[in-house]
Amino acid sequence: MGFIKTSIINDDGELESTKVRKLYDPFQKNKGYKLWYKSDHIRTYFNIKFPKTMTDSEIGKITRLSKEMNDTSNLLAKRVNNEAVPMTREDIQEIIGVSRNRFCSFMSKVKKEGILRRTSVDGKMFYCFNPLYYNTTNYIDLGLYITFQDELQKHLPPEVIEKYLDWQRVNKLIQKKAAPDKDAANV
Repeated sequence: MGFIKTSIINDDGELESTKVRKLYDPFQKNKGYKLWYKSDHIRTYFNIKFPKTMTDSEIGKITRLSKEMNDTSNLLAKRVNNEAVPMTREDIQEIIGVSRNRFCSFMSKVKKEGILRRTSVDGKMFYCFNPLYYNTTNYIDLGLYITFQDELQKHLPPEVIEKYLDWQRVNKLIQKKAAPDKDAANV
């Protein structure tokens, strides 16, 4: 266990204050070691079950695929030149290890069950995981809410849903104001 001592000195060279901060120790007494405490993680929720139509094999493939989510969103993405780009159908097929025919039926099923959806981000089409099943963030942003609003509404309190709807209305107004006036452009 270590400490960091920070001293603040004014322009005259006099000590104004000192702060001592304890460094984080991943080993906690009576708890043990926090494995990979600084790594990315994926959340799952005990009270959210997979649809009964999903086989154990399909759930395994979904779990394998969840490890490929971008660490700041629920998007299936890969890094190319330090940029997140959408995974292709071929990328996903290779990760889950199925033939093209089985891949098509698998993707149809997970989309129908609301586990994966296609969504547009900055003009690029990504596959996105439903945060009820796997989530890489602490918060569900507006884009993620919109993508899975039908599934999420069953699990969110009404006041939270109303806040998302307000947020969506405000964003539409901002976009409308930012869009060039077509009539003015034609003059």
